[in-house]
Amino acid sequence: MLGWTASIPLMSSPDEGAHAVRAAGVVRGQLTAPRREHIIETWVQRVPEAYNRLPESLCYLRFPFSAHPPPQGRTPACVPAFTGRDRLVKVETYEFRGTPHVYWVLGLPSLVVPDRNGMLAMRIMVALASAALVASAAVSALRRPRRSLAIVGVLGAATPMTWYLSGMVNPNGLEIAAAIGAWATMLPLAFGDSRESDARLVTRLGIALSVLVAVRGLGPGFAAAVIVVGMILAPPGRLRALAARRDTRIWTGVVGIMVGITVGWVLAVGTDLHQIPHPAIGLSRAVDGLGQILVQSIGSFGTNYVALPRFMTWTWSFIALAGVVVSLTRGTARIRIALGFVALASVALPVLTDGFNIPDIGFPWQGRYGLPLTVGLVIVAFGTIERPGRILRVCGAGAVVVFLLGQIGARIAVGRTLGMGVVRGNDILDYITRPLWEPGIPPGLLLGAAVLVSVMLAAMVVPTLVRTPDAALTPT
Repeated sequence: MLGWTASIPLMSSPDEGAHAVRAAGVVRGQLTAPRREHIIETWVQRVPEAYNRLPESLCYLRFPFSAHPPPQGRTPACVPAFTGRDRLVKVETYEFRGTPHVYWVLGLPSLVVPDRNGMLAMRIMVALASAALVASAAVSALRRPRRSLAIVGVLGAATPMTWYLSGMVNPNGLEIAAAIGAWATMLPLAFGDSRESDARLVTRLGIALSVLVAVRGLGPGFAAAVIVVGMILAPPGRLRALAARRDTRIWTGVVGIMVGITVGWVLAVGTDLHQIPHPAIGLSRAVDGLGQILVQSIGSFGTNYVALPRFMTWTWSFIALAGVVVSLTRGTARIRIALGFVALASVALPVLTDGFNIPDIGFPWQGRYGLPLTVGLVIVAFGTIERPGRILRVCGAGAVVVFLLGQIGARIAVGRTLGMGVVRGNDILDYITRPLWEPGIPPGLLLGAAVLVSVMLAAMVVPTLVRTPDAALTPT
């Protein structure tokens, strides 16, 4: 995630500049602000003068609210340096529906460093928090002795889009990471089959759910889906035992407070918006758009929507679907009901939003919006495959390798587009050997770090899957 932080031009990922302005304003006490209406409604924040140049970070990109194609052959060399003092100026932002306390935390670095280094520190904060949440999900999966494929579900759910967003100043990345942590921890807590104590699992789930419901307006709905699936999967008596725990009641109260803050803010601010009219497109066209939403969920990066190579997208999708099919065919009725619920919700949300404006968000649905729900389908599917034989475990190890290769492929695809302006030919390392633009760190070093991380993850996970039967699974 930090590799993405260092690779992408500052403040040029989707909506990043708008989120950064909001964070820098909220941390200075500006919970609300004067409104203006241009193409869409904006709030006027008083922030350090370096933030006044944020719109220039899109100089090499397609303008977000325009149908015109992106500039051809332009590299991020035109992105400004974002230098400046702590003198406050008026800057507009269209990102104000998120709860203020999240932006207050994100904005803290801007109080100390009011220029580009403060913006970079915001990215680092998001990356570290997201990495901790995904790592906790991996721990929850690896310490389930009777479900060795659970870790495959976590790595499959953490798509390249997840890693990319988690390195940017965008609460959506933190939200997806929190959802991965919540789904992966809910399973051992519901089944009661972990080597860890219930106390650790309850705390881990409480933290993940608290972050999930606090970040964006849809968070309480996503958290409710996690809880409902856990209630479906839990064996008789398990829910009663968990409800009787003191720590369960404490964390229920904490999550409830976060839900109240989020819902209250959305009702106060997010229900009266003056946005571009977005007509409902109907059921047929909404269903036709699901393929594009799937592509965006796996890897469609930046305002120019740089996509993964098509074969990577379809391979990733095939592995995820295979896990769902195996879980359905081998699972109990409870597992089938849970998977059906998550699958239906994952499809219904974009169809209802685009097709019928339920809810009316003012713009087309994107795959990253629904990832906190979609990742649950993958995690629940692989995490409910009991006692897989050696063949399934070897297939799972192969899936892990494919997922990690996909992460490297995403880095190369985006690196070429940024470094060369226009991608031509089959020299996939041209952005390293003869770049037209480089980030602050040499791109070869960044790619080498991504390869190293992938090799390390494979070395930890693959031997566990291939050599160790479920009954004797030892956490790494």
